[in-house]
Amino acid sequence: MSRTVLQKVGPIRMQGHTSEGRRVVELSKQRRGERRTKFGEAAVEIIATQGLRALTHRTVDETAGFPSGSVNYYAPSRSRLLALALETVHAQLRSIAMTAFGPLMSPGPHSPDEVIECGTVFVETARLEFPDVVTARHALLVEAQFYPELGDMINDHRQELIQLSIAVGAAFRPEHPEDAANLVVALMDGLIQQLVLGKLETVTRPMVKMAMSHICTIGSESSQWTTSARPSVALTSPHD
Repeated sequence: MSRTVLQKVGPIRMQGHTSEGRRVVELSKQRRGERRTKFGEAAVEIIATQGLRALTHRTVDETAGFPSGSVNYYAPSRSRLLALALETVHAQLRSIAMTAFGPLMSPGPHSPDEVIECGTVFVETARLEFPDVVTARHALLVEAQFYPELGDMINDHRQELIQLSIAVGAAFRPEHPEDAANLVVALMDGLIQQLVLGKLETVTRPMVKMAMSHICTIGSESSQWTTSARPSVALTSPHD
């Protein structure tokens, strides 16, 4: 009987140890994820406030509040440190976009006015609440020409935004959705960068909304390569 009991108890103990081991592994992963996030946020802060030259492993450790050498585990080289900063920027912009365009994720149809309002929320949130993210991204865009891996990350993120723009821009019925989305993403990106880097604090929300209405309309009409534009937007054929 004792042997039978041991046979029954053995697996139970092993199961307990296995379960505990899994919890330890999960907690370890969670801590590493939290540390990685802190290092990424520290890198973004340094780039936005002091410039790329100030970005070093030592300054990231100091800004994040960790002992010297800690960030090396996550980013052993400068290129990996830049990639970590860019990854953080993209994650924050993705979060802003998902919140801003959230109302358009529900089944439609959605009106052009709804799309313009969500686009306005995205621009306003990015420029007013996350100027450091916008500033750091601009610096990393320039730096990416010297680091191919950064360029790949930027292209991947841009494709995400284009696919989102295709989905939410359906209300404007563009003849060529991807062409329209490409232009809309480029114009929105430029608008946000100019508002932040140009320190255009006098630009009001109604002005941003007006700009978004033109951006969405231009994106739709330009994708058709036609001269038949709305009265408020004067477009000409590229052959004129």
